[in-house]
Amino acid sequence: MRSEKKIKDILIFSIKVIATILLFYYINKYYTKINFSEFPQINNIGLIFFIAIIFGFLQQSLLFLRWKFSVETAGISADKKSLLKSYFIGQFLGTISPARSGDIAKIFYLNAPKRQGAFALILDGAAALLTLFITGLWKIYPQTAETPVLIADKIISVAGISSIAVCLIVFVLSKKLKFNKILLTKLFSTALIQHIVLTIQGAIIFSILLPISFLEASFAVASAYCIMPLIPVIAAIGIRELSFAFLISAFISDPSIKPIVFAVSYILLLCNSVIFMLPGIYLFYKSKK
Repeated sequence: MRSEKKIKDILIFSIKVIATILLFYYINKYYTKINFSEFPQINNIGLIFFIAIIFGFLQQSLLFLRWKFSVETAGISADKKSLLKSYFIGQFLGTISPARSGDIAKIFYLNAPKRQGAFALILDGAAALLTLFITGLWKIYPQTAETPVLIADKIISVAGISSIAVCLIVFVLSKKLKFNKILLTKLFSTALIQHIVLTIQGAIIFSILLPISFLEASFAVASAYCIMPLIPVIAAIGIRELSFAFLISAFISDPSIKPIVFAVSYILLLCNSVIFMLPGIYLFYKSKK
């Protein structure tokens, strides 16, 4: 019994050491890539931060609801404290790990059988794939000969078809595994709304700052959020900025807007992820589990 406890303590200590190393790596990677001299070029930066934070809070609330519905759909009766703890720690470790692999921590901080917890995580991931389907709707956008649009269209086609296939598989399994249809509907609806909110956030900010319409900005933002999950990097740093710049170039050829695009990208990262890592950091290092 003592040896098991000792092994468990060593494992927990090792995980926290690895998380600490990743956190410092993330901070270094995040801050060394930001050129703060670009921020003064942003007009109404106070308004931009306000919009970003409001939408950031809204999309985090929807992400929590998505996790809650995933847990309930998997047949787990978790208390609110356990749900919040598993969500925030998962968000923290997911943000600082490649391809959000740290999300798996949600299973271990949820007061539920690990098998059911793993199933809840799979459901949460399946719901997240609906974001690719939402982006796939941009195929109705009038096509032009612009290279960024054509490339994005091919990516969107594959992503959209793949996500639809995954969703169909989940619904077929729901009949076999007898999922609660109401909870499953809530889960997928929340995922759809969360991605719409994320797209609107970026589209509003870019359409305010750049000579680009809301529809064009929405195309660039939605497509960029489709591309980011396909590349296993930490918090999509670098991919997010290059994707935004590349896709917006389909509508604006002026290279002088690139610094503004990069600055806005880091504002979105800060307000959507970094701020909301703080509760997870506190809970993670406080927890003895």
